[in-house]
Amino acid sequence: MTFMPTPFSPSRTSIPYAAMACALLVLGACRTAPEEQAAAQAVTQATTAAAASAQAPAEMLCMRGEACRTQFPLKNGLKLAVYRNLPLEKKNISIKRAVVVLHGSSRTAHRYFARATDAAREVKLDQETLVIAPRFSNAKDDPPRRLAGDLFWDKDKHWKRGDLSTTSMKQRIGSFAAMDELLSFLGASKNFPNLKKITVIGHSAGGQFIQRYVAGHSTLPALAGIHIRHVSANPGRYTYLNDMRPTPAFDGTFARPRDIAACPRYNLYEYGIEKLNAYMQASGKAALIRRIRKRDFVLLLGDQDTDPEGKGLPRNCRAMMQGRQRLERGLMFKAHLDRYFAPHRVRVVIMPGVSHSGTKLFKSPEAREVIFY
Repeated sequence: MTFMPTPFSPSRTSIPYAAMACALLVLGACRTAPEEQAAAQAVTQATTAAAASAQAPAEMLCMRGEACRTQFPLKNGLKLAVYRNLPLEKKNISIKRAVVVLHGSSRTAHRYFARATDAAREVKLDQETLVIAPRFSNAKDDPPRRLAGDLFWDKDKHWKRGDLSTTSMKQRIGSFAAMDELLSFLGASKNFPNLKKITVIGHSAGGQFIQRYVAGHSTLPALAGIHIRHVSANPGRYTYLNDMRPTPAFDGTFARPRDIAACPRYNLYEYGIEKLNAYMQASGKAALIRRIRKRDFVLLLGDQDTDPEGKGLPRNCRAMMQGRQRLERGLMFKAHLDRYFAPHRVRVVIMPGVSHSGTKLFKSPEAREVIFY
């Protein structure tokens, strides 16, 4: 493979959702102090052991900037822009984990890449962590965001849903299929023989991508023996797995909407699993549900992401059925899974003091524990 170099007080103040979170989540979703101490001790022990073991000479890491950018070759000659901290074409026996981080609607892949590399360095795992940040560009992006040959999508919403890339290119690929190829490369490549873990994390719109992708992608043979964790951070809307929605009180109870005529598209993809796109339809609804129940899937939610008028927050009728702001929507989706699809492995991790901020996300100890497990 060749590479190229809803009703709600309008107040914007914080809402004490932590108690609500613990009431709604299943046992184990809220962390206790002893658990945090044990987790921190485990991270310390792992870091100490790694430092004591024989290491290959430290590889020079690319931490930020366009020098870290390359084009990842996909099938049919297509190329996906990615940022990476290490060469993908060079063997590195030190790599034990990979973190694939997805940007939000602003498509600032370079910023999310820098946040992830900084976090890896600060927890002293940078020398054993491969960081990759794909950029899912759209037709409005000009250089330097989109360079010649970069794959792109006609509308921003398309890449979040797993839809096909631009119609202006003879060859097309869906964003979920592109992620399949990237992850499969990591698993199959002989360049990272000690790779054992992959975290795929997306924030905001990237979190929407992950919440759909975790259900949509089939088992990738190349990832046999490699654990993959899917992390959806502060997404603004969710793909529900049946036609039930939170009742207007948003207290963890569910019912079919009373006035479907007022919002007839509420259960269509990407808010539900009716009229799926081609990628999702290829698996079928039963498989989507089975996968989201069985896979390692974490919802990272900031306890301050409670602004009902937050930038980029979907406020159409379909979204407002899910909650009045992002934290509430996340808790309601988890309650939805608990009510209709238990048992499952999905868990919520609350990030204290974190609003809708990618910077605060990657500085959160709770998030770092999830990402660099």
